[in-house]
Formats: sequence, C-alpha cells, structure tokens
Amino acid sequence: MLRISLLCLVLLAATISAPNLSGGLITDSSGSGFSIPDNDATGISSSITITQDETVTDVEVTLSGLSHTWVGDLTATISNGTVTSSLFTRVGDAGGTSGDSSTYNGDYTFSDDGGDLWAEAEAREFGETVTAADYKATGINDSPVVLATDFNGQSSAGTWTLFMSDVSNGDVGSITGWSIQLTTTSGSGGSSSIPEPGTMTMFTIIVGLGCFGFVRRRDRHRAFMPFQRG
Repeated sequence: MLRISLLCLVLLAATISAPNLSGGLITDSSGSGFSIPDNDATGISSSITITQDETVTDVEVTLSGLSHTWVGDLTATISNGTVTSSLFTRVGDAGGTSGDSSTYNGDYTFSDDGGDLWAEAEAREFGETVTAADYKATGINDSPVVLATDFNGQSSAGTWTLFMSDVSNGDVGSITGWSIQLTTTSGSGGSSSIPEPGTMTMFTIIVGLGCFGFVRRRDRHRAFMPFQRG
C-alpha cells in the first residue's frame, strides 16, 4: 500500500514539474539599415543570425523606418537559407503596370494577422503615405503568402536574410533597420513531444484520479478479505 502511494506521488510530481515546451518567442532587432539601390534588380541584403535552435511555427518581420517615394517599385523577401518567402512584390503592379504611386514612410510589420497592403495602397492618392501598420505578406499580383506555412517546421537557428530591390528608376528609399520575431516550439529543430499546457493539466488529473481509484479499490479489497490465521 505504501509503495503504491509513493509511486502515485512520484508520478504526480513528475507531471506537475515537467517543463513547458509548448512554445515561445525569439525576437531579434539587430538587422542593419541600408539605402535601397535605385533601378537595380540585384538589390541589397541584411542578415540576422539566431543561435537558439527551436522549431518555427510562425514568422513576423518589421521594416523600421522604411521610406520610398514609389511603393510599386519595391520587392522584399525573407529567407532562412532554405526557404525564401515574399513580404511584398511590387504592390499595385498587376498585369505589368508601373505599380502603386503611393509612398512608404514608417515602420511596417508583415505577419499572417496583418491587414491588406494592396487595398491600403490603392486607397492612397499619388504621393500619399501608406499607413505604417501590420500587413499580410503578399507575392506577385497580390498572391497570398502565409509565413506560418512557409516556415513551419524549420529550425530557428541560422542566418535570416532580408532582401530588398527597386526595379524602376526615378524614386529612391531606405530602411533604418529591421527585426524578426519567430514563434517556436522548444527542442533542437524538432517538435517537442511534451504535451501542451492544457494537455499536461489533464494528464496530471487523470494520473491523480487513477492512483486514487486504485488505492480505494485496494482498501475495499482488503476490508472484505476473510480473516485468516497465520
């Protein structure tokens, strides 16, 4: 009886104290700024190196102090060396036009929870500024991009590179810096086998009830056992 009780206590302690490896955030804002070469498809890049080795489930990228006098000139991508995903590609350039004539001026974040960048740019007149805000990433001709899908399962560790290019002359721009935020599950480049917090709580309850029920059954069994002489 004592051994069973001790075993139950050990199991409960193990489940309660098990580390929560369900998720976390890695944020790095060390991306350097640069001037974007005008009318140059080779563009320019800036990299951030992340040492934590966890499994990526979502990505957000913020371009700080982005300025440019013609939104439709610019393309931006984010890459971890294995996967490259568009943040935006010549906004407003549907069907080979010159792109939207509004401007960038501020901090712009690209995430799966953001707004519609193309619609916002279209609502601005020539030379008006696209509101600095959080926008969904998009590709060519406003094709949808889901960063969480593109980078899901990738390791956070390594070099993350922002690439930007300006493919039309006459308008120039720059950024003052950039940052990346990775939502992750813990582990060395692989999904954790430890249950989510809610699952862990339920597992603890089940273990506790199971042990309690087993001990109660043992007690009842002992209570009704006929007395035997040695």
